[in-house]
Amino acid sequence: MQLAAELGVEGRVSLLGRRSHAEVAAALRGARALVQHSLRADDGDCEGTPLTVLEAGACGLPVIATRHGGIPDVVVDGVTGLLVDEADVEAMAAQMVQLCERPDLAAALGCAAQRRVRAAFSQERQVGRLWQIMCGVAPDS
Repeated sequence: MQLAAELGVEGRVSLLGRRSHAEVAAALRGARALVQHSLRADDGDCEGTPLTVLEAGACGLPVIATRHGGIPDVVVDGVTGLLVDEADVEAMAAQMVQLCERPDLAAALGCAAQRRVRAAFSQERQVGRLWQIMCGVAPDS
């Protein structure tokens, strides 16, 4: 909360700490969108596909995120969410305002996100893909 106080947003930010799966799911269901502003580190390191992006989509939330790592593999710009360039704070803010002002757009993007995540990123589908890879590299018995 020290940073929030320094930035003058202390009364408008809640840092909830560790929460149960059920509490996180409930919070996602009560949100308009998920915001994920990822940045490539100075040493070139970047994350793959953030689990939060998949969880949000599974809950029917649109994602506003950066074109970073595996995020564009999940978030289809203008279809399941909205993408901006890394460090483009103004564009990120504009997309956030757009979804606040357009709940119909947020709902449409969220429905598309849920369909995409369930179809392309379900546990069953991912295990099936892994199994295919393993069978492709394992020697015949």
